[in-house]
Amino acid sequence: MMPLPVIQDKFECCRCGACCTNIRTLHQDAKEQRIIFRIPDNEGTGLPLWPWEAERLRKIAEERGIDASIEPLQFFYDKKGKQGVIVSYHLNSNSCPFYKPGECTVYGQRPHVCRMFPLISSGIFEFRFGRQPRFARTVCNSDSGAGCYEAGNAKDFAGRMRQYYDDSFIVAVQNDIINYFIASKIKELTQEGVIDPVIAPRELALGRFEKSGKISFMQLLEENGENAEELAETFKSLRDAESLVGSLTS
Repeated sequence: MMPLPVIQDKFECCRCGACCTNIRTLHQDAKEQRIIFRIPDNEGTGLPLWPWEAERLRKIAEERGIDASIEPLQFFYDKKGKQGVIVSYHLNSNSCPFYKPGECTVYGQRPHVCRMFPLISSGIFEFRFGRQPRFARTVCNSDSGAGCYEAGNAKDFAGRMRQYYDDSFIVAVQNDIINYFIASKIKELTQEGVIDPVIAPRELALGRFEKSGKISFMQLLEENGENAEELAETFKSLRDAESLVGSLTS
């Protein structure tokens, strides 16, 4: 593969289609799973989708007669409810069925993972744990943007990332906010005795998951007093991410 042009001051998508046609290369390492597990291994992971994104793309695929294999990706098994809880889904394909050469046919409704490209995560929360963010190398930015990660504090980092990655950084922050919300909510429900998740190993959780009834994480929240539809709209709006980044950079 020929090296792509390096944009020194700001990332720009070159519309090469590399991210749309090599989607199994854009996963995050899942070796440290303890409660939320993946069904496929890293090499089998397709384009990650939140539940509301999976539902939206299923409808579009059905309307257009497109064969889109949207399947559960992350889950945990609740021993108390004796059911598997699906946290996220993935487009189980090597190449996105909504992509045509040079064109995303669902551009205005594409999921977070596409909107945050070339980032895999925002890195902004690493400073809370005293860690330096690791540069997220992908097929389109193996070198560009690395200078952002030399920032010594969250404010400097957020400013550099916002300038270099523009809205992609905001979406990446929002995606991390969703991940942290889910982890916190699972901890909260566990402490309240509402659920009793299987803790590692993955094989035990996966075996029980495959034999059990299943609900989505959003359904679980709805059953326990959350307004899942309103929550999904908040996550899609990017308000939380914009507020957080704004508070750091102002």
